[in-house]
Amino acid sequence: MSRPSASLVLLVLVAVSCRKAPPGRTSVAAQTSRMFIAADHWLAPVDGWSYDFGDVDAGTLVEHEFLFCNVAGSPVHIRDVSADCGCHKYSHTEGILEPGKSGFLRVAVQAGGTSRTLGARFHVVGSAPGARSEYLGTFELRARVRNVVSAYLVPEQIDLGRTVSSALPCLRAELVIAAEAAVESPKAVTARTRSGHDVTLGSVELPLPKVHGNERRRIVLEIELPQDLPIGPLAAHDLVLSVVGDGYELEPRCALEGEIVASAQDLAQPYVFLGPVESGSIHRVELSALEMELTSASTTPGGRASLDLQTFGKVLVVHLRHAPIGLFQERILLWSGERMAGSLDLAGAVH
Repeated sequence: MSRPSASLVLLVLVAVSCRKAPPGRTSVAAQTSRMFIAADHWLAPVDGWSYDFGDVDAGTLVEHEFLFCNVAGSPVHIRDVSADCGCHKYSHTEGILEPGKSGFLRVAVQAGGTSRTLGARFHVVGSAPGARSEYLGTFELRARVRNVVSAYLVPEQIDLGRTVSSALPCLRAELVIAAEAAVESPKAVTARTRSGHDVTLGSVELPLPKVHGNERRRIVLEIELPQDLPIGPLAAHDLVLSVVGDGYELEPRCALEGEIVASAQDLAQPYVFLGPVESGSIHRVELSALEMELTSASTTPGGRASLDLQTFGKVLVVHLRHAPIGLFQERILLWSGERMAGSLDLAGAVH
């Protein structure tokens, strides 16, 4: 059997001298197999050249300290560290590292960007006797990046007051999608009530623009609630969206407040008769029984008369633009902002 070379014996002796590690640090000699490193390495890692964090959320700052030992048999000069991205942060042992002495490399990397994997490399740069390269060793951080995607509705709560299901207004809300790292746009956006009724969404054109990292994508929605909601509190019919994309499925919600009553006559001022009127006439209707001041009024489809409606506080001004001769009756819905304040049946006799 051939005798081991003097250089190999020296390498083992120097490596074993690293057995006495600084307090709180693991000795290189903890695993004998780590002593026999490649001939072109002058540093031996204490716990390996790489560290794997496993699964981490996008946007997480991962930090690790690598420990290494000089196994070159002569002093090594550590000049700098070169990272594969200028965004990585690090600090390290500098200057002369004597044989058998240990050094450190502390690194911090932000998980995110457009990749689902993290692979950050740090090259220890310096010089050693007989070195063919200025790179004395390369350490690597690895991780699998989970993108954090969220969605919510603005506003998160809408108060409709007292209304009937057949007169529920079209709602407007913003769907906000946020992601720590870039993510593809949703493939589908649908809506329902918490009670299981289907909801119609207008103005949603798919595919939506891609959501970039640390960005909030805002999408304006027109929401048509079903016209067959049962009588009772609207809280039972909170709005629930389903936002489905590649690797995520979200359910942002909007709370509904108010109450659905049996019919429009249950609201206020159920009937107003103008008496004999002419086409083109203007009439003032006092609505003192209302609990709130009005901001607008509208008619329901299917009426015989053509009306222009204006509101001033609790006063409704009706311009009878045109109506056929004879009796007419129109259902008028009264609004205070986005809340339904009441309704009335307006009737008259055109001569």
